[in-house]
Amino acid sequence: TLATLLAMHAGERLLFVFNRTVDSDALPHDRVEKFLERPLPVDIPHDLDLLHRATTAGKPVVELEPDHPISRELLRLARFVE
Repeated sequence: TLATLLAMHAGERLLFVFNRTVDSDALPHDRVEKFLERPLPVDIPHDLDLLHRATTAGKPVVELEPDHPISRELLRLARFVE
């Protein structure tokens, strides 16, 4: 659980990512941040069409549509973990 990870002092090594797997505003970004009491610095938007096109083309999203919001967020995530 989150509490267990934080108790082990792993908190400074945790990076939370808001990955929108469905097209819904039922669970807003700020509500999740408030619940976790942690920032969500990466917010990957939902775009099933783009993900299908990338899969069908056999290309990474960031190569197929480099200026798309998903690509920008994936690159932001890469910078956090490099």
